[in-house]
Amino acid sequence: MSTFKKVVTDWFKVTWNSLELHIFPYIGNKSIFKLKAKDFIKVMELLRANGKLETIKRLCQRINEIMFYAVNIGLIEWQLLTMRPNEAVRVKWQEIDFNNCLWVIHAEKMKMRRAYYHS
Repeated sequence: MSTFKKVVTDWFKVTWNSLELHIFPYIGNKSIFKLKAKDFIKVMELLRANGKLETIKRLCQRINEIMFYAVNIGLIEWQLLTMRPNEAVRVKWQEIDFNNCLWVIHAEKMKMRRAYYHS
């Protein structure tokens, strides 16, 4: 029988497995206080190189949910990683300013046609 609890349990297993496979090996032991967007972008770049675009989309959603949770419980001060899946898939290395920890999304890639600066 497909109960709500069963569906949630199955969803949790799939979600946990994707994080365990793709995220934890790279940043699972890093302090949440030290995480930067570039840490996640490096992981997403590996997946993009392997053509795993749907995986990137789902992982971005999951990472954002986790970071929002950390904000909501007062663990971190602000949301560091509000990364849209479409933007994450299309990120170019030249858009990342590692010296200033800044991701510059050029106006032509943005819906409102204004550059976006993401720290």
